[in-house]
Amino acid sequence: VEVLPHTTSKSAAIASADGDSGSSSTDNAPEVMPSPHIRIGWSTRQGELQAPVGFDQYSYGYRDSCGSKSHKSQRVDHYGEPYQPGDVIGCHIALFEDSSLNNMSFYRNGVDQGVAYR
Repeated sequence: VEVLPHTTSKSAAIASADGDSGSSSTDNAPEVMPSPHIRIGWSTRQGELQAPVGFDQYSYGYRDSCGSKSHKSQRVDHYGEPYQPGDVIGCHIALFEDSSLNNMSFYRNGVDQGVAYR
């Protein structure tokens, strides 16, 4: 998992895989630092590195303003709570052998913001 800029060394990643069920789960919780606007999320290797996460079809983001989520440059406002410097945002991705069960969610200060993407 690659953590976006504006994070501290307090960020941590935990990954686990269950070979029997074909599932895996990864969490990441960087601490938010001062910045005009922040997006935190996931991208594949094909994602555009010179654009914010959520810009293209290869990345999924959670934005500080309005707690919105973004994917393919499409913003959905009011997905979760807005966040600000000092908040800790957790990113969770669950990948299964049956890809219809795959999902991504985010946490703000330990509070689940719900499933953002399936």
